[in-house]
Amino acid sequence: MTKEYLKKSWRKLDNTAKIFSLDDKDNTNIFRYSVILKQDIDEKILIKALERALNNYLIFKVKIGTGVFWNYLEYNPKEPIIKKEDEIPCQHINFKENNDYLFKVTYYKKKINLDIFHVLTDGTGAISFLKSIIYNYLSLKYNLSFSENTNNSISYQDQYLRKYDKNLKVNDKFKMAYQIPGKVNKHINNTYHYIIDIDKIKKVCKNYGVTITEYLTAIYIYAMYLSIYNKNSRKEINIAVPINLRKYYQVDTLSNFFVCMNVNAKVVGSDPLKFDEVLKNVHKDIQEKLEIDKVKSYLTRDVNLGMNVIIRLVPLFMKKIVMKFIGNLVTRTSTSTLSNVGVIDIDDKYEKYIDNILVLVMPSKVQKIKCTVCSFGKYLNVTVNSNIEDSKFEQRFYKLLKSQLDNVKLVGNNGNSIKGIREVV
Repeated sequence: MTKEYLKKSWRKLDNTAKIFSLDDKDNTNIFRYSVILKQDIDEKILIKALERALNNYLIFKVKIGTGVFWNYLEYNPKEPIIKKEDEIPCQHINFKENNDYLFKVTYYKKKINLDIFHVLTDGTGAISFLKSIIYNYLSLKYNLSFSENTNNSISYQDQYLRKYDKNLKVNDKFKMAYQIPGKVNKHINNTYHYIIDIDKIKKVCKNYGVTITEYLTAIYIYAMYLSIYNKNSRKEINIAVPINLRKYYQVDTLSNFFVCMNVNAKVVGSDPLKFDEVLKNVHKDIQEKLEIDKVKSYLTRDVNLGMNVIIRLVPLFMKKIVMKFIGNLVTRTSTSTLSNVGVIDIDDKYEKYIDNILVLVMPSKVQKIKCTVCSFGKYLNVTVNSNIEDSKFEQRFYKLLKSQLDNVKLVGNNGNSIKGIREVV
């Protein structure tokens, strides 16, 4: 795919991107990767590194266009903007002020941030672009040899439409989940990074016979149950956990390609509830929902929404109203989201220049607390983001992690503290 070809073409949004593109400022659908280097950032080198990376990932050199029925992506001839970080993480991207780009690169001291609008790609696709930026930056800064294979031929096709089973019947019924109490402050994104020894948590998970995602989801639910759950509620704590579809369908794409399963620990009517019970229920629920037939049903469910005849034929200005209502309805089927993007592997010759890599999101009007997870080197990084002032949940979550994993380090992007600990990245 050449720059000349891109200039003359446009492309449809993938099935998930269509929905994300219709959301408003109450739900930014922005996620961020932060790379912590061992030396302060040189802005001039970072600008050059981004330029090289973008030339290698031309499919990200786009802006969003407005059609009659759907938005679409088209070539963006402008240059991306880099500046010092001066606002809370994962804020709504003002396209006009950002030269129309759907991603934003900022830096602060030793930290490089890549904020991405979910319309452009998902966490897996973003990692590829992030690595390109970092490899180019470190190669320029430390005079390292670097020859990057062109990635402009990587698929950006809508794999949802290619892989879903249109004949599969799915359950489209919505069941409302327990909602987190507290007044939303859209001007805050309270961020707490819980840094855990990867070997320690692997050992604990092995003893329990569960995966890291299952273990963290159980602690996440149990912390909510102990701190902010109304025991008189008849609604369950459901946690939306994204599933990367690439491994199920053996495809390599930079477009969005994931679905979400709602994990239920069955807390209703279980007072007093013990952690072992929650973990047992979470393990059973996740294992069942990761079976291929279930995954196929989630894929078809999501495509059915995007392909709905009524929704497709409604003009874009009306579609935004309709989809905002449907989106809020679907979002309320879960209490929160926990997304594990997995291991971020960095080439050996670059790894020694990096302290850590973090991933975080913006909480929404409905899901007031969200959690993201990634691992880099010897660290497992669990990040909790909240747009409410109350920190009861964060405190309880920290205590539970500390009780089982001992040396959990807390790092924050704001001035809040938990138990007097304040370490600012």
